[in-house]
Amino acid sequence: MPGRTGGLASLERKLQLKFLDQRLLLQALTHRSYAHEHATDGAQDNERLEFLGDAVLELIAADVLYRRDPHAGEGSLTLDRAAVVSTGALAAAARRIDLGRYLLVGRGVEKTGGRNLDSLLANALEAMIGAIYLDLGYETAARVFDRLGERGPRGAAPSKPLPRRQSGASRLPVPGSPTAADYNMWCHAKEAGPPC
Repeated sequence: MPGRTGGLASLERKLQLKFLDQRLLLQALTHRSYAHEHATDGAQDNERLEFLGDAVLELIAADVLYRRDPHAGEGSLTLDRAAVVSTGALAAAARRIDLGRYLLVGRGVEKTGGRNLDSLLANALEAMIGAIYLDLGYETAARVFDRLGERGPRGAAPSKPLPRRQSGASRLPVPGSPTAADYNMWCHAKEAGPPC
């Protein structure tokens, strides 16, 4: 996959990290349509990393939400988690770093504009988080996802906040708590209240 090294370095700068194993990042960015067309080159698609990343994101969300409010019930926590890791929220986070630009997709997907589909972007973000988790650990994966959800790269304001839960009232993180300082993105999942 010639010519991709510069693109990977650019994405790493946006993510504010450096992969130890560049192959994981490359695989995370490889859609199955591209892998199918380049099977003789040994291209591997991102679906296994997507599976792992989905579980890592669920854990990140559950961990932060659980610690954020010790009085929240299971139903409220479940709704908040679903909003944070929904396809729309993940696609919006992927767009903040222009993730679609870095994806390796097959000719058919390219012709139909598939690299900009919410589902493809969300899946690629899940795969990328899975790759970060394998290569650099849970804490790094959580920090990257937090930055994407809160400010986007280099502190820029996000184009859209993460979706807000439509029923019930979410509580804000307790100021000064470890999760409030480390995971600001969860403020976007709240329905009402003062800014974080």
